[in-house]
Amino acid sequence: MNCKDLILKNQATSFSNIDKNSVEIKDGVIYITINNRFLNFQTIKQIIAYVNYIHIKYPIPHVPICFNFPVMKVVDKLSYTLFECICRTLIEDCGHSLKINSRLDYRITTKGITSSPLMILRCDESFRGEKSAKFLDRFNLEIFRYHYRKVLKHNEYSNKLGQLYDDIFNFQKGFNINYQCIDKISEVVVELVCNSIEHSASDCLLDFDLAPNYINSKSNEMCCGINITVLNISDVLLGDKLKEKIKGLSLEGRELDDRYSRVLDAYDFHQKHFSENYDETDFFNIVAFQHKISGRENTYVTGGTGLSLLIKSIEERADAHACYALSGNRKIALIPQYLGYDSNHWLGFNLSNDFFGHLPDKKILSRPDFFFPGTAYNLTFVMKVDEK
Repeated sequence: MNCKDLILKNQATSFSNIDKNSVEIKDGVIYITINNRFLNFQTIKQIIAYVNYIHIKYPIPHVPICFNFPVMKVVDKLSYTLFECICRTLIEDCGHSLKINSRLDYRITTKGITSSPLMILRCDESFRGEKSAKFLDRFNLEIFRYHYRKVLKHNEYSNKLGQLYDDIFNFQKGFNINYQCIDKISEVVVELVCNSIEHSASDCLLDFDLAPNYINSKSNEMCCGINITVLNISDVLLGDKLKEKIKGLSLEGRELDDRYSRVLDAYDFHQKHFSENYDETDFFNIVAFQHKISGRENTYVTGGTGLSLLIKSIEERADAHACYALSGNRKIALIPQYLGYDSNHWLGFNLSNDFFGHLPDKKILSRPDFFFPGTAYNLTFVMKVDEK
């Protein structure tokens, strides 16, 4: 995976949001202190800025780096997965050895950090090369008890999707999760991986952890946390190929399949309302979730029930959920009440379920604090477990 692009694509980030006094070099080690209480997107932006700053101020090859987090209160799975990607770049591409000094604070939705490769880098007295090697191994692959993690190579995936479904299905079976939910979660994971690899022609990171044996404080029922991230790092963003394909076919004057023609009808309405907060990029990101619409070349109709419908069906069974997609400098929240289809399976991302006459709800779209080169998904469900 080309994790270094996460650093390179944010080199223009201003250093004004970092405290340069929090960076010091002592005994040949660069110490970076992160005083944010939360490990979230704002903190990821700061960490990226610190990395770019130290590479300018201290252009010393292979200098060890220590990150100090007085408190690491993790917001969601994708946030610490992105930090893992930054650490991989520092180790593999920049030749640094790393240590992380932190006090962890996690919940059912972020319990997976206890099995993250970041734990290998937590502080001891020395910077040992074998810890860096072990981190890289665990970044690429770990399947053990509550944790399923794998970097899927784009040139190997096509004949392994069935095996991936079986792996994900069987991984969940020992935790008393409803059978239908296991099936749908496995479908979602496979579809996300398939879309990620085919659209970007790049490797894909899948990280799935389970947090069992938690008690719901409201219902006093046993529940299990299901936390999934799927991401690729590439130059291709979520809606890029759809935009290129649909607008290109229109300019060529080719006769479009009915559903693609209807996308252009929707575009005619939406473009009249484009603004600073909602523009063409947002529109084609939303199109990427439409049923039987694909950005793949020479593909004009795709099967399946639609990713958003699958996600909604799981969220409606969950006691709690937090699902969203991140691409470039756009974030799309996947909230069940906005994932309703109309009678022809068009998704409006609004309470009217109207793709052609209403804009997506303001709660759906937001701008993250940094640029993510590629597409990433954070899927979190807190499920009540079956008694059997």
